[in-house]
Amino acid sequence: MTPLLSTDCTFKEHKDTDFVCMLGWAMFGADLYLMPMCVHKRLSFSATIDHMAEMVGGESLDGLKKWPGIYPFMKLKVIEDKANGSAIISTLQHKVPGIFAYNPGGASKESRLQAISWRFRAGNVYLPHESIAPWVVDYRYELCAFPRAVKDDYVDATSQALLTIGGDAIEGTEPIMGSQDSRWFGLGSHDFGVGDDASGYGPGAGLSRPGSSSGSRWGELGRSMWRVG
Repeated sequence: MTPLLSTDCTFKEHKDTDFVCMLGWAMFGADLYLMPMCVHKRLSFSATIDHMAEMVGGESLDGLKKWPGIYPFMKLKVIEDKANGSAIISTLQHKVPGIFAYNPGGASKESRLQAISWRFRAGNVYLPHESIAPWVVDYRYELCAFPRAVKDDYVDATSQALLTIGGDAIEGTEPIMGSQDSRWFGLGSHDFGVGDDASGYGPGAGLSRPGSSSGSRWGELGRSMWRVG
């Protein structure tokens, strides 16, 4: 699967509006990995475009700044075709390659999350450890407390990403995007310790081990640095 950046936009920057949320996802075999860097804040239209450029590489809306990108290998940018997202898609679709408009149609937020929940129940979703991504504590709370949590930005960005990859297993929903070799950015599944279940921290164990002996540089993180969702 092509690594993707999932962006959930808001209508405008205001103290009472939802947050803009940008989450990076990658897939190795059947397992999905949430990347340790994210955007989760209130942003204006122009600031949203600038933050996307910082995440995946590109220039600011006014063209005065350029960024190499935190995740330049994320060629697919999934943006919900609602709120500011529609205007962002219109602005970027012929300037930035890989802009994909996601339209949830009439499906409710609850039904969308339910449609991808099987991946979590099966233990195929891995979250970065709190030691490298402190925000993941709030992420887990929001998903588990939904729909009673105050915010649902993480929920929306997660459901649209996983629905783009492939939805409900029972209904046999086909993935919107096809698959490709997982050795993107020169990394393969062995770089993340996939298949290593020593000490009970492997697939299906439901645990994460802090302080990985393999170090903290990106590309050298073992599966122990991810927690089963």
